[in-house]
Amino acid sequence: MEPEIIIPPKKSYPIRSMLIYSGAILAVLLAFFTGRFSQKIISVPNPNSALPTQTRLLQPTTETAPRPSRVPTITLPPIKSTFSYPKVAYMINNDIWTQSSPETAKQITQTNGSVSKVAYHTYTDKIAFIKGEVIQEHLKNKRIEPSSVHLISRGIDKEILSLTYSTNGDYTSQLRDLAFSNDGSLLAITTSDSVYIYTISTDQIKKVYTSEKFGHDLYAFLKPVFSPDNQHVLLTIGYQEGSSNSVLNLQTTVLTDLGNSSYVSGIRYLGWDGSLIYGISYEYGVDKSKVVGINPNSLEKYSYFEIDTQLTDARLQSPSQFVLSGFTDQKIELSYIYRHNASENKSPISVQTQDSFFDITSSPNSNVFFASRNGGLFAIYSSNSHFELNYLGPGSL
Repeated sequence: MEPEIIIPPKKSYPIRSMLIYSGAILAVLLAFFTGRFSQKIISVPNPNSALPTQTRLLQPTTETAPRPSRVPTITLPPIKSTFSYPKVAYMINNDIWTQSSPETAKQITQTNGSVSKVAYHTYTDKIAFIKGEVIQEHLKNKRIEPSSVHLISRGIDKEILSLTYSTNGDYTSQLRDLAFSNDGSLLAITTSDSVYIYTISTDQIKKVYTSEKFGHDLYAFLKPVFSPDNQHVLLTIGYQEGSSNSVLNLQTTVLTDLGNSSYVSGIRYLGWDGSLIYGISYEYGVDKSKVVGINPNSLEKYSYFEIDTQLTDARLQSPSQFVLSGFTDQKIELSYIYRHNASENKSPISVQTQDSFFDITSSPNSNVFFASRNGGLFAIYSSNSHFELNYLGPGSL
């Protein structure tokens, strides 16, 4: 009979096995994430366009790997301008800057980021702005509680109005918006429920209108625009849902409703074309918009022209000559800037851009206007045959 062979049991090392497995998994994850997030997105000029394009460059980095979809962005210096443009005022990190060329960029205010609105009048070189207290919220988020209006003229900063910021349920009483008249003699200031007019030459400010609807449905008076004769102010009135437009007669203080509304569809009036008011008529989900007009006295409506684009903004550069921005197919990357002379029976010229300009503003030079998008400021030259876009640097209008 053969002797029985007894095989001793294998020793178990559960803790050591767990450490080995954990280390291996950690090494794989570290290699994966290091390779995945060591790439940066860098804005570089496109030789075929003045707009910056995004190009991925793979390069090593010693920075801590960011969270997914939070790839760091680097902004290159401004592209050198190829045409001259008027002086413009804009904001970077809620402080005011001006420039008439990339080399002349100058910071005007040092408020630690407490400016919420800015208005600039080119002919008189005056800057008006609303500032307030910066309230730090969650981590990097902050908000501004506007409380005062200032005017900068000949280098002197003067406070012209103060208003206590207050809340009442869902409604907040605060300073909202401001705008100069065409000749720079008046400044319109709007709040949640009132409209003020400041006369610069006499240093007098007057409350010309107050609504009793605030706190019930009315949310704010916004986007004041003076008529060419300074007798009326076009106002956008915001509600809890949607908005409408009205015209305030500064002599009689009568507020006339233009009979439109804009929520998902409607008309958004933007400015004055002589005695008429022009705006954008649109319908949600439809790639088609009309530039329309209305007589504020008779409320008779007119149609200037139609474009197969969802328009986001429009400005009048000179009589009946419009500059517009918009996008098609619900995709921001398929966007256009238009120039159209409504007095001529011609199709508008356009240029396709990488991203939609949601804020555009006119200038004293009828061939140059300014636009901002994604924190970038652009000067745009337009003629009857072409556009030329120049990136001026970071900033918003």
